[in-house]
Amino acid sequence: MNLNEITTHGGFAATDEPDGFFYCQKMGKDPAFLFYSKDFLTGVSDLTFEERGQYITLLAIQHQKGTLTKKVIDITVPNVSDDVIAKFVVDKDGNYYNERLRLEAKKRKDHSEKQKERAIKGWEKRKSQTDATALTTADATALPLVNGDVNEDVNTNSLNKVYFQNSELNDVFERWLKMLDERQKPMTRSSIEALQMKLNRQSAEYSIKQIEQSLEKNWLNLRPIEITDAKEETKEEEEARIFMQSIKDYNTHKTLYGEESANEKFKFTDNVQPDQHNNRLT
Repeated sequence: MNLNEITTHGGFAATDEPDGFFYCQKMGKDPAFLFYSKDFLTGVSDLTFEERGQYITLLAIQHQKGTLTKKVIDITVPNVSDDVIAKFVVDKDGNYYNERLRLEAKKRKDHSEKQKERAIKGWEKRKSQTDATALTTADATALPLVNGDVNEDVNTNSLNKVYFQNSELNDVFERWLKMLDERQKPMTRSSIEALQMKLNRQSAEYSIKQIEQSLEKNWLNLRPIEITDAKEETKEEEEARIFMQSIKDYNTHKTLYGEESANEKFKFTDNVQPDQHNNRLT
């Protein structure tokens, strides 16, 4: 067998690694995920050693199962702490998952698909007579990462993937990335991933309006939505708002310091008109 060529043997993918080692792996589920020691130590700095063990156990189970049901958590980590659970979010089915781990697993999957395409093209170029069925089984999980790290920052022109499940949000996000590229201000991969996580925490509708605002104004970043059609407040509305705020302040002060102190602090006139300048008469 020529190790300079990719080949398959009984469900295994093999290749000649640059360091001289022959790497062979059973095709199927990705058996690993990238683990960033510095990020992990920073993320668990507020956890006890027992809680860190709980956390890494749940991460490993999520990698194998995709999500964590309440039953699985109760069985594997019976006394899981609230601080550990706080590092997971709940999906619409009530299952738990860690956002960072899901993101890293997706990146490896996307990388594997790209490497699979490279493997097939390589076969087509060097083995034009190879049986077509063999080509379709080429598995690229055994190939080394491009440039050594799938997480290396790259120009967004090299990215071609679905950023969001909401198609409208995904389309407007791609348009904005394209605008940044055209202005020679492309986002790095890590910046895109951080922005994805931020936008996923708010509603798709708000995110779409936010990006459209940046497209309209040709901004290089995303900013809170500007309210341009707000109704101007009348003098009566202003006075009513100020008065209601004074009542709220009075009740808060009363709760904290007692009624006598509140009555001394907030002295309204007989016709219950708040002061026009600071909504209080002191």
